[in-house]
Amino acid sequence: MLSAESFIVSYIEENQDYYHMFSYENAKLAVMDHIFNVIGNGIYNTRQFIQYISIKDSGKSEEEVAELFSGFQKIPDNTLKRFEEMLKIINDSTEKAESFKRELMQKERIDFNPYPNFNKDYSTIYFLDFNRLGKHKQSWVKAIQDFYQYCIEYLNSDKSLNNFYAYPSNSEDKNKRKIDEMKDYLSRKYNGFDEGNEDVYNQIVKDYGISSFNGDINQMLCDMWTKNKKNWIQFSKEAIEYLETV
Repeated sequence: MLSAESFIVSYIEENQDYYHMFSYENAKLAVMDHIFNVIGNGIYNTRQFIQYISIKDSGKSEEEVAELFSGFQKIPDNTLKRFEEMLKIINDSTEKAESFKRELMQKERIDFNPYPNFNKDYSTIYFLDFNRLGKHKQSWVKAIQDFYQYCIEYLNSDKSLNNFYAYPSNSEDKNKRKIDEMKDYLSRKYNGFDEGNEDVYNQIVKDYGISSFNGDINQMLCDMWTKNKKNWIQFSKEAIEYLETV
């Protein structure tokens, strides 16, 4: 069993797709998100969690792995022209490293956006017995609290405009596509939607948990995102408080 710090470093080393992300901090958040926020991650009880974090310790520090990301960022994407310089920068020339670094240089960098599972019924933290983590308990509690604190800051910032559910987002094309998709979906799901049936509108209010709906899909999407952000922030605050009691 590893501490949160050792596990994250070792997990990134084992799953090198994380190097596609902008920075080590991005990758660290993505690992925490996968373990504690993603539905269907294969972790449903304390025993499975302990098994999951009981991987081989890479022995590397956070600083060493973070430098790896810095190395990648000094190399232009979609080119192999400076491949040898990159190997020198990150001080790693093994055959395996060369292979995945060549692949990385041809891929677009990925930012971190949290998975939209802010629900006590599915969140890993609410079925874990933290006392079974022994000496590593506090490192995991602190790491999870830091993760949810980041989620709060993310949702309160312009970064949240990159979230899949954000509306309006920072892309006009994406906004138009969302309106078109929602209109098509509501037309298929609710008989009478296209005719402006008042009973249908009232059912939509009930189904989507919004305060009102008059056929304006743009406003509906705004209301849904406002509601989701509020609920996700509240969940994150409660998660941080709950972890003080475990």
